[in-house]
Amino acid sequence: LTSLRCAVQSASTAEEALPLLEREAEALDMVVSDVALGAGIRGTDLATMVSARWPRLGVVLMSGFAEELLGDATAQ
Repeated sequence: LTSLRCAVQSASTAEEALPLLEREAEALDMVVSDVALGAGIRGTDLATMVSARWPRLGVVLMSGFAEELLGDATAQ
């Protein structure tokens, strides 16, 4: 994304991303997240939270894992 000259804010976990979003959401256009994210809040849950709290933000979920990890997230 940076090579495409997009400004990027990064967080290692969803738990780190949420406070960042609270501070910066108005300046952001989208959230890109892995589906699984390891321990803690999953990317699918983060996407649901972002869509509910900041509906104007686009959310892109990506992963190297199988489609079944997405569950109902693909229906949104």
